Amino acid sequence: MRFTRRDPDIATGILTDANGTVPFAFDRQARRLSLPARDIYLDEYGWEVDEKGQIVFQSRRSDQE
Repeated sequence: MRFTRRDPDIATGILTDANGTVPFAFDRQARRLSLPARDIYLDEYGWEVDEKGQIVFQSRRSDQE
């Protein structure tokens, strides 16, 4: 993760993984992580949440994958 801008309202930058790079923007007030394909909302701990503020988490057993 490389930040290109960080201020009290928004942080922007580039995420890098084995597949390449992706630009991102994080709106601190809305806790919205904007990626090219979609927006992800996060709670105060960094967990993804849905429109109702409920944590989006699904656990799978290894034999179900």
